[in-house]
Amino acid sequence: MLNDKEIREYFPAVSWLLSAEELPSTNTVGKELASKGVPEGSLVIAERQTGGRGRLGRDFQSPPGGIYLTLVMRPKGTLEQCTMLTMAAAVGVCRAVEKHLGIHLGIKWVNDLYHNGKKICGILAEGAAAGEKLKYAVVGVGLNYQSPEFTGELADKAGSL
Repeated sequence: MLNDKEIREYFPAVSWLLSAEELPSTNTVGKELASKGVPEGSLVIAERQTGGRGRLGRDFQSPPGGIYLTLVMRPKGTLEQCTMLTMAAAVGVCRAVEKHLGIHLGIKWVNDLYHNGKKICGILAEGAAAGEKLKYAVVGVGLNYQSPEFTGELADKAGSL
């Protein structure tokens, strides 16, 4: 796993950082921290998750070798405008992978990224509202980077860069 100094090199705009070897879910921890007032730009990152999840509460396997992170945001827009966070994250991850690794990813709108016909990344945005405004949003990214080969029913669906 990257150490805190290396993480800050890759994410220079991070205002506050929590890195761990294992967390239940970076989004769950991110939401807890956001509700307690951590600043925008706070990052939660883990080497693996024991309770990673995707849209509609689906399980998201998070074995060692992946990049599992959540960014805390405090958007100023309306709830409707904030729905764009997932799409913006998908485009951002695609651009970062292409820039740093030279690998072009496809997006299965709105929150899954694919390479060679297999899902290699899931994105989940969540938040808490106060009326029509967001108090905070968290955007989680689970990227299979150097993950072991998936077995069972995931063998045909999930891949790694």
